[in-house]
Amino acid sequence: MSTRNRSYEELGRQTMLARAAAIGAKVGDRRYCGVDPGLAHMGYGVVAQDSHGDLRELCSGTISTEAPLPDGTRMEHLKRALGDVIRRTDPHAIVVEDVAVGRNTSVVVKTSLSLGIVIELAHEYGIELVRYTPASVKRRVAGTGNAEKAA
Repeated sequence: MSTRNRSYEELGRQTMLARAAAIGAKVGDRRYCGVDPGLAHMGYGVVAQDSHGDLRELCSGTISTEAPLPDGTRMEHLKRALGDVIRRTDPHAIVVEDVAVGRNTSVVVKTSLSLGIVIELAHEYGIELVRYTPASVKRRVAGTGNAEKAA
């Protein structure tokens, strides 16, 4: 390996260490970004899992948009803000709940728009995308796939 390649490799390693330290993770931790899609409010949380399987929260928040704005403007804001989270935390995978088909088609369409943003960002950054059905999430959290959302 040339001296030039070693210096780039060392710079990359130092950059990786600095990025990990900046978000409270350690090198070697696996980071997961969970996203709850929505056009008005998109929730996210990033956790790190160490080699023992222990999880710790690195950051979480809500990205909000205002209804009077056109959908395209709202989508652009969501993409930019979630993209910032992804660049800052460098997750190994993005985990998202698929859209639940309900009676209110307007909500389904708007939620689908924001899910599309998550899918696009995962593709753009080359990050594994893991999708779960709403029933499987409820089953895991509440013990039954028919649980009320508040459960």
